Amino acid sequence: MNLGAVASLWRTLSDQQFAAWAAVARQKGMVPYRCFCKINGTLAAYAQPRLLDPPKRERLRPNPVGALDICNQRGAVTLRLRVPHAPAQFTFVFGVQWCSRGISVPRSNGVLLGPLPKAVQGWSEITDLYLNRFGQPPPGSRVFIWTRQLINGRKDALKHAFADVPPPEK
Repeated sequence: MNLGAVASLWRTLSDQQFAAWAAVARQKGMVPYRCFCKINGTLAAYAQPRLLDPPKRERLRPNPVGALDICNQRGAVTLRLRVPHAPAQFTFVFGVQWCSRGISVPRSNGVLLGPLPKAVQGWSEITDLYLNRFGQPPPGSRVFIWTRQLINGRKDALKHAFADVPPPEK
């Protein structure tokens, strides 16, 4: 569906916009249409507005999102990610349903859970993102989370984090 919308958008470009995309594509050794689709397809996948003009090239800094921390207070599980300093404006959280602690690598890169919530005192609370999609993980299970930064249709590699759900604290 996203690709169809992006392809339709390509047909609406002005001659100047076509020329601008062609110049950017030449620098990357790509065909203009593929360059346009790569950037706008990525934006569409993350529910970001599409671009008619090529975006300014911005360098992604390393993803600062760190360890996953899971607390279990009387059976109420909370999940948060360590965020020592602000990531890119658009940073997204992915996850898979909790699994056995014996699993060291999940079978997929997960599903998009949503944008990374703003960090407070170095921690980003992702409990609602996770629980709304997968429900509460039981004690002794393992949770896998990934984050990815996005700037102007360019994305970095997925950054992995996982933690085991502890038994309830009294």
